Amino acid sequence: DPPSRARSMADSRSAASSSSWFASSRPAPPPPAPLPQQGFASASGVRQAPGSNDPWGGLPMQSKDDVLLEEIHFLRQMLRDANEEKSIQVAIVRDEVVEKQRVIEELTRRGADAEASLWAAEKELVQLRMERGNGCGEARGVTNMS
Repeated sequence: DPPSRARSMADSRSAASSSSWFASSRPAPPPPAPLPQQGFASASGVRQAPGSNDPWGGLPMQSKDDVLLEEIHFLRQMLRDANEEKSIQVAIVRDEVVEKQRVIEELTRRGADAEASLWAAEKELVQLRMERGNGCGEARGVTNMS
């Protein structure tokens, strides 16, 4: 279940990212080593002979294609990581929206309950005032008639 997986992954993240939910809790992988500007002896991928202008002493090196494939692999991994982080962030925001909707519904219900209680109390107050008003009037009438 991707949303629950995202939630469990998000729960395992540190609280340090709470200040900004876009903040990444893991560092980006290091970029691949830059391509040397010189030293490609041939398509076979072997460096220049030792003693020449070769800082690696004639060690075999990766071909340009291998370096490019490695860089493609690295970039694809970064893209997968970014997509995973985005999915986690979306799941977190969806959870927050659901929670806020629940709070809104609860507060709306409480407001309606409070309003109903207020109306009932006002109705009771009006009845009590009417009873007191009528009771006082009747008592006055009795004393005046005597």
